[in-house]
Amino acid sequence: MHRPVACGGCGGDLTLAPVTGVEARQVVDLPEVRLWVREHRAERRRCACGQVTAGVFPEQARAAACYGPGVRALGAYLAVQHHVPVERAAQVLGDALGASVSAGTLAGLPAEGAAGLGGFVDRVREQLAGAEVAHFDETGARVAGRLHWVHSASTQLLSWFTVHPKRGVAAMDAAGVLAGFHGVAVHDGWSPYWRYDQATHALCAAHLGRELEQAAEAPGQGWAAELAEWFAIACAQAASARDAGADRLAATSLAGLQDRYDRILATGRAAVAIQRERSGVVAGQRERSRNRVARDEGRWHAVGVSQG
Repeated sequence: MHRPVACGGCGGDLTLAPVTGVEARQVVDLPEVRLWVREHRAERRRCACGQVTAGVFPEQARAAACYGPGVRALGAYLAVQHHVPVERAAQVLGDALGASVSAGTLAGLPAEGAAGLGGFVDRVREQLAGAEVAHFDETGARVAGRLHWVHSASTQLLSWFTVHPKRGVAAMDAAGVLAGFHGVAVHDGWSPYWRYDQATHALCAAHLGRELEQAAEAPGQGWAAELAEWFAIACAQAASARDAGADRLAATSLAGLQDRYDRILATGRAAVAIQRERSGVVAGQRERSRNRVARDEGRWHAVGVSQG
């Protein structure tokens, strides 16, 4: 309570003055953050037979002095969720908690936490494999100086990442999701994904956008920019329909989109044919330029439209 002691007008004493009102304000703040120490003692007792038996320490009391599951979980959280380097994570724990956790200890915490996720991991893979729609991708990463591949499978709520020295089917099978997946698999169109013919395939909007942007940079391929604009409009209309509770676009909207799509592709095929003729590419010759990207774009996008 904050009580006025003197009148703001005449300066009179307000100790016994009547209260005419109270204004309340709340300040939300952290409590005092400090470490708690719980000591565990294991007794040793001697039986009448002469045998001495010792009590068993709990799992968290793994040494004469050690940090418990709360500090260890926070250290793993900083590393895994927020990608804080171990030296900086050690500084955070020291500054905020007064916990002098070594960088070496923090470096081992993610693996320690992962070792206890066996059942959780199995459930994640099961739910991803049974999802109606899931997204799949892969990207390169260095492991011990050598190229490996990080494979991902995800929904709005679940994500599953695996690291494998290979990029193709062997790695996808090892991840344990695609082989048993029967829903709509959204991906970048890379050829190994199509091997899983039990799934329905759809092409990733982000990858399509990047491919169209690249194709539009080639001379005479302005159709790709127009197709990218069309794609953004189509996605926006689909999102609006879903938000309104509809399970499909109105027939007039769908017809208008399809008509413009067909006209853009016709323009694109003609432009690519002209560009190929000018560059001297003949049938059966492999194209190593943006022209091939532009030519393939219509085929890739057509797949996405027919199944999306």
